[in-house]
Amino acid sequence: MKLFLEGGITGQFYNSNILVKINSDGSLDNVFGTNGIVNHSYPRVALEVQLDGKIILGGTKLINSHNAGYNLVRFDSNGSLDPSFNNGNGFVDIDLQIAKDSSILN
Repeated sequence: MKLFLEGGITGQFYNSNILVKINSDGSLDNVFGTNGIVNHSYPRVALEVQLDGKIILGGTKLINSHNAGYNLVRFDSNGSLDPSFNNGNGFVDIDLQIAKDSSILN
């Protein structure tokens, strides 16, 4: 069994999202990312591990007071972006424009 942790590290001059893969004995999975850790810039709210070991992260982002969006990203089981997801991009980025009445314009 493998365990995945997803979170963020924020400091005065630093902000990073990380995805960590931990082996069943508690050690970091050294074949995942860099020594078991993937640094990424994708917003995250949800994490799903597929049966084939690929990892999907989904999240929302606030661009400004009238623009928001959603991200989906898929990583291969080794922590790299999955080139077979969304025509080789590895992620889907959906931006929305929000009207003053909170309706979605696009």
